[in-house]
Amino acid sequence: SALTALALLRRGAKVTLYCQDEQPAQNASGNQQAALYPLLNGHDDPLEHFFTSAFTFARRQYDQLSNNTILFDHQWCGVSQLAYDEKSGKK
Repeated sequence: SALTALALLRRGAKVTLYCQDEQPAQNASGNQQAALYPLLNGHDDPLEHFFTSAFTFARRQYDQLSNNTILFDHQWCGVSQLAYDEKSGKK
């Protein structure tokens, strides 16, 4: 992803990005609303810790980019995900 490439560049790595589109960010992940969904499973396990850290890191990066370099329309708001089956209800 572009943020991964940026983080590597900031750490001195050589990065090459490939994109089949004419301009960057035309398709990305296919997430049309560009929402960030950290995977919180309620188990306080390494997976949940990873996604919590990744979300806060991404949030800082997007804030920094929007304040200094790249202007993009966004709002930091929440989303309510309702239980749709027994497994999701336990979360």
